[in-house]
Amino acid sequence: MSSEWSGFGRSESGARGAALVVAASLPQQAVYMDDVRLHRVLADLRARGARDDDATVLDRLAAIRRRLGAAGPGAVVWLSISPVGVRVDAYTPVRARVSVWTVTVVSAAGSVAPQTTWRTSSVELVWDRGGWRLWSSVDAPGPSPTLDGSDEPATGESFDAAMRGFGLVKEHR
Repeated sequence: MSSEWSGFGRSESGARGAALVVAASLPQQAVYMDDVRLHRVLADLRARGARDDDATVLDRLAAIRRRLGAAGPGAVVWLSISPVGVRVDAYTPVRARVSVWTVTVVSAAGSVAPQTTWRTSSVELVWDRGGWRLWSSVDAPGPSPTLDGSDEPATGESFDAAMRGFGLVKEHR
């Protein structure tokens, strides 16, 4: 994870890439990390002087892991967090604010009904220790596209059956 984080240049494009990691790649991967590894990754990503909110992050992940794990051993779990759009809201060579719009798809038959969540993350980055580091990140719901009514919401079982044979486009493990 650290090598993925440190490869972004001191440019708008670099800040955009770092924000995409914070808003989409890191949350996806974090679900599968043990707490010790996640704490190390967060310490590396966080800028010096930024607020340490690891306890909050670890608590949220523990709740997600419990819900996904409730499906039982061998159950099919779908979790995909994908960026849909990105916008640089402010940029200087030492600080950037980037908004990332994502969609999350999650399903675990027997414990989590198939669902999508749309959210916009406002990611504040600073140039620190030779790379973009996280100063803060705030998530807000939406905007959420309206369903067009052409399909019915899936149950866990029908979702699993329809997805059989598919794999994630990008594995995040």
